[in-house]
Amino acid sequence: MIGFAPVDGLERYTFGVLELKGGISLLPLIMGLFAIAQILSEIRAGDQRKDMNFSVRGIGIKFAEFFANKWNLLRSSLIGIAFGILPGLGSGTSNLVAYAQTKQASKDKKKFGKGAPEGYMLLNLLTLQLLAVH
Repeated sequence: MIGFAPVDGLERYTFGVLELKGGISLLPLIMGLFAIAQILSEIRAGDQRKDMNFSVRGIGIKFAEFFANKWNLLRSSLIGIAFGILPGLGSGTSNLVAYAQTKQASKDKKKFGKGAPEGYMLLNLLTLQLLAVH
């Protein structure tokens, strides 16, 4: 719509601005519209800040939890290494397979994904594997 018309080649809605002659891509347009809508809703809601207490001790993982899940971490690491060696599969596949294997081996499958220690330790391990690959 903005830029040159595909049929006759006339400029549309460029207002003489050189950057608009190429048009506007769809993704930045959608993101900008979402941002404008979010800004307007934040302005309408007003200032509703709440005081939060962020007191953190240690690194977030206790040594007992770490050693209790050493086999899950070892298995997930080996899966990440095995899939990382294979060409074309990438880190996304290793993450999915490691997640599925850890969930299958979990003692309490109902708590998995809702704050179980093996779940968030697996998440941290997979994040580190992604960082190592890229």
